[in-house]
Amino acid sequence: MPKLSDPIIIRNMKVKNRLWYPPMLSFSSDKQGCPSADTMTIYEQKARGGVGLLVYEATSVDPNSVIGNSAYIGTDDNIPAYKKLTDLVHKYDVKFGMQLAENGVIHMIAKVLSGVNTDVMGPSNVDPLPATSAYTLMMPTWERFVKEKNLEIRGMDVEEIIKFENQFALCKLYVKNSYLKFNKKNSHLF
Repeated sequence: MPKLSDPIIIRNMKVKNRLWYPPMLSFSSDKQGCPSADTMTIYEQKARGGVGLLVYEATSVDPNSVIGNSAYIGTDDNIPAYKKLTDLVHKYDVKFGMQLAENGVIHMIAKVLSGVNTDVMGPSNVDPLPATSAYTLMMPTWERFVKEKNLEIRGMDVEEIIKFENQFALCKLYVKNSYLKFNKKNSHLF
């Protein structure tokens, strides 16, 4: 039986062990959405801690969706900062990836909690209460808040879907240019 400390090969990628760190928001990016000095410290500590694979936090593909100090990779100007972060993490023999994220339920919650007016979209209209019911554990007034703010997850039209797909495709190139790895089959980055 394999141990957590044993290496593993995933689609020709050798990971030094089976300890992985999932994407978790740190809101430590600079105003352009690039990794800041704080981001470098946070991710270096995670890499130094011994994980085999580390996934960078939810990173926006749309400049209009960046909230506060959230991450954004959708421009050539941001590639050097992401390369620097990637090189730092690789120094510890850690595989590094990125979670590209956009305008979903978590995005809605982040916008709401930061006081930003939100326009959250999905493939179809969705009632936000069942989709976000877990948040009532953290914020008992969540259901009332959603109703008072008349929050909704609205369905996208064809033009919005095409724009959305194009933004993701472009950002996949930016991720590649930052030396991060992309697994095309299931749209996760490694």
